[in-house]
Amino acid sequence: MVFGCGNPLAGDDGVGVQVLHRVCSSFVPGKCPALRVQFRELGTDALSMAAHLIENDRAIVVDAMQMGRPAGTVAVFSPGRVRTATRTPLTLHDLGPGHAAHLAIGIDADLAHRTVMVGVQPKASADSFPAPMTEEVSDAIPRAAAVVRRFLLQWDARECRERA
Repeated sequence: MVFGCGNPLAGDDGVGVQVLHRVCSSFVPGKCPALRVQFRELGTDALSMAAHLIENDRAIVVDAMQMGRPAGTVAVFSPGRVRTATRTPLTLHDLGPGHAAHLAIGIDADLAHRTVMVGVQPKASADSFPAPMTEEVSDAIPRAAAVVRRFLLQWDARECRERA
């Protein structure tokens, strides 16, 4: 399962959804038909993300993530290594992908080994809606999509070996 997170109307925050659309529109399955890939847009619903992570054997989550790096940087993390901006969210609306991952790992510790988080460093937060995506983040979409495709093809190859 590949999850694209974020709000496409909020500029850089929508990069996860844009990467998801790019991968979905160009994904060609590998040699193993047993690996079925599903694509899902999650928007900003972190609690739903936690539930979906627990339900799936493998997952890739793509989202804008504050990493303290230059805008447009693409990085890969295990969910256990994603730090949350605040330790305790004030409301359910303050939950982000890091909180969702920590919540899901608390329920299913094995999740940390079957989930990949692909983060893109945003440049700016949207002050108004709709907001355009910045050039740096827009330019990162093909790189992030290539990372997602690489993981899908690795999983495909592993699935074939296990079934042989």
